[in-house]
Parts: sequence; structure tokens; C-alpha cells
Amino acid sequence: MRYTETQVEQIRVELTEAMNKVLAKYDSKVNIGSITYGETLSAKFTAARTSENEHGEYTNTKEAIEFKRRAKGLGLKENVLNEKCHYNGDVYVVQGYKSRSRKYPIMFRKNGDPYVASVEFMKTFVRAERPELFL
Repeated sequence: MRYTETQVEQIRVELTEAMNKVLAKYDSKVNIGSITYGETLSAKFTAARTSENEHGEYTNTKEAIEFKRRAKGLGLKENVLNEKCHYNGDVYVVQGYKSRSRKYPIMFRKNGDPYVASVEFMKTFVRAERPELFL
């Protein structure tokens, strides 16, 4: 019997909840990535420690660490990470920097959904709302 798409989404939710309970002991959170399914089910996941800054708690993913490393070179303060900014009626939260992406390296959550953008786009909306975050 094959797994259905509905079952896989429910499994994703339940796995995330269960794994986060275990990882909470280690100040970590899980991200379940791609899931392939049919007769069997295979999932990829990543666990990362959580950190906190003045903007709240965030997961210390490799992209978040890379953003903190590159922030000064981008002309920004390190604490832009996890910053919430409003731009054209949308809420953006800076999540990280994808070093392998040349055109759209900045990772956001836009109204809660994953989103990528150029460095110039990020600077535009951060400068509009929070100019003090620039060096």
C-alpha cells in the first residue's frame, strides 16, 4: 500500500513535533526537508541549535551563521538577523545567507513563508524601516 500526500503531510507534522520534543533538551530545533514516498517513505532532516537576540529566538542554521559572518561586509550590523521589517504591507524576517546563490542569497520569511531575495532588496526594506541597522 502506498503513502498518500495527506498522510505524508500529517507524518511531517507529527515527526516535527516529536523530534522537537527530544531536541529541546539540547537547545535545538529540527527542520524536515524533502520527503519522498511511495511504498516507502524517506525524509531528510537537519537539527540546529537555537540562539536568541533582541528580536527573539532563531535557529542557528549554517545560513544564519553565514549571515552573521557576512553582515559587516554587506554594510549591516550583525543583529539584522531575525529582524522583522515591514515593506509594502508584508512582514519580512531575515533568516540567513545562502553562499551558493549569487542572485538571491538572502533568506527571509515573508508573511511566514520561505522567501529569497537579492542583497539590494534586503538593504532597501531594512533601510526604509530601520536605518540604524546600517554601519
